[in-house]
Amino acid sequence: MQFPVVSTVIPCLAIVLVLSLPLHEGAGQSNQLALAQDRLIEAFRKVQELDLQGASSSETARLGEELNRALANLEKANQTGSDSYATLSAEISSQVSARAQVVAEATEGEALLSRLSAYAVAILMGGVSSLIVVEFDRIKSVLRRRKPLRIRMG
Repeated sequence: MQFPVVSTVIPCLAIVLVLSLPLHEGAGQSNQLALAQDRLIEAFRKVQELDLQGASSSETARLGEELNRALANLEKANQTGSDSYATLSAEISSQVSARAQVVAEATEGEALLSRLSAYAVAILMGGVSSLIVVEFDRIKSVLRRRKPLRIRMG
């Protein structure tokens, strides 16, 4: 089984960068930065879980790009000490978390539907094969009694 590189490696690198960034110790700024960092990490975990559940790589790649946007805003907030960048990063991370949750639920539903249809086909084929085995003699006698079709050319 291969890991989707885009959806796993890039956000992982983003989280490592976020964790390595020193936070400014301003009066009200550290709370906003800490909140933005926590939401980014939470969103990353949800996207990672989504990737492990087997969601489409295009969807996880889009969410990874959004996480990278949130990371860029968090870096700007850390460099400038601006609460607005931290707030924007937290909002983007929250949106990614919510979207990852919706996609995860849809993926679970699709997986359940796929399993149910596979079980239904297996049960149906089991019934057909048992019917053929039980009624084999009857089917064979019906086929013998049937008169061969003669095609008239004329």
